[in-house]
Amino acid sequence: MGRKPKWDAVMVPSEFARLRQEGSIIQEIADSIGVHIATLYRWRDEHPAFNDLWLDEEDRLIEKVGASLLKRALGFEYEEVKATGHLDENGEFVADKIERVMKHSLPDVGAAMCILTNRDPENWKHRQEYHHVVDEKQPLIIIETDSEPPPETEDERSSEASEDTPTLVPE
Repeated sequence: MGRKPKWDAVMVPSEFARLRQEGSIIQEIADSIGVHIATLYRWRDEHPAFNDLWLDEEDRLIEKVGASLLKRALGFEYEEVKATGHLDENGEFVADKIERVMKHSLPDVGAAMCILTNRDPENWKHRQEYHHVVDEKQPLIIIETDSEPPPETEDERSSEASEDTPTLVPE
């Protein structure tokens, strides 16, 4: 069994915060500090200030990801830089022309749905509707849905159904 790593009240929290803000996962942080992942979790349990820092960094990370998701859902402008050039006698790239172009990233429907279903679930939720059809010799099945099933005949297409009544579908 190895020697128990020593807690450093200055280095460990500052290194943890720096690496977490860069997007490192807990295992990568443990490797960088030079301890086993279980040691980080033990230190979190033993040192309340470190636990608070850990939770704060988690909140910051979630906030950052949420802001990125929102930006992607709404679409955004960005500058694209394209450099053309040649290699000099030392093999170094020398730019002859630098072109800057403003571009627009279109809104992402998947990101928008993720935000709406999580922030406003009453109005935006994934619904699964089932419509069952059986043969005419069997009894009718009543299906209550928010929307009507697709019409099957010309007569059904032309008739209007009330939104408040259940839909009757022959089997």
